[in-house]
Amino acid sequence: MQLLNKNGMNEKIDVERSSVQVNNLATDSIRIGNLLTVSEQMLKFQMGMNINTPIVLTDTVLEQKKEQTVALLAEEENYERIPEYRTLNTALTLNQYNVERYKLTALPSINAFWAQGSNYGSNKVSDLFVFNKYWANSTIGIQLTMPIFNGFLRINQLNEAKLNVQKARNNIDNIKLTIDFQAASSRTQLRNAILQVQSQRRNVELASDVLDLARKKYKEGVGSNIEVTQAQNDQLQAENNYFSSLQDLTNAEADLKKALGLLK
Repeated sequence: MQLLNKNGMNEKIDVERSSVQVNNLATDSIRIGNLLTVSEQMLKFQMGMNINTPIVLTDTVLEQKKEQTVALLAEEENYERIPEYRTLNTALTLNQYNVERYKLTALPSINAFWAQGSNYGSNKVSDLFVFNKYWANSTIGIQLTMPIFNGFLRINQLNEAKLNVQKARNNIDNIKLTIDFQAASSRTQLRNAILQVQSQRRNVELASDVLDLARKKYKEGVGSNIEVTQAQNDQLQAENNYFSSLQDLTNAEADLKKALGLLK
């Protein structure tokens, strides 16, 4: 640009505009580099790693990642994978056992018992080790308990236990509705994120073609520097939008895995 300006083939404003753009790119490069360093250190801190330990991102195959994400849409729901659902089922079982316990307290109970022992009896200490001085005894019997009336305590306890069972069933129905809603909502968001990634990817390709055409026109002398600069800005914006859509895709995938109980 400077050489063209010296030969009178462009204006000084084109050189200055390009210089401003180069300076801005250099500043952005330094800022993004520092941001990456801080983000990497924050990741290590959250993982409990030494911030001086090197870490490398290995999952960089975007196309394979997209195929895995599409396959996730076909994953069927399974309530047993959800920890909250299993907890509520356990609570329901315990409440049902509680109902049976209070029902059984109204029945009569019968207990059988038997005890055996021996007592020492003698006027002489020397007979302590004489076994015929020990007198054996035993007791055997049956005890019958018949509940009659306890001030309606058992009835109230039974009614409370039944209400707890119904509450547990209502909680299970609510968690099922919640899981279904979260799964359906996450699937919708994931589908939209996939479409957005595809759209933004096409925009990147179109922006690259426009930039290439603008550069060729400028080299042939039929285009302007402003056109090239605008095409570069459009390509940068398209790439930013594409990476942002990839981040939304990753977040939507995590939300769906969480809703399906697949998030480890």
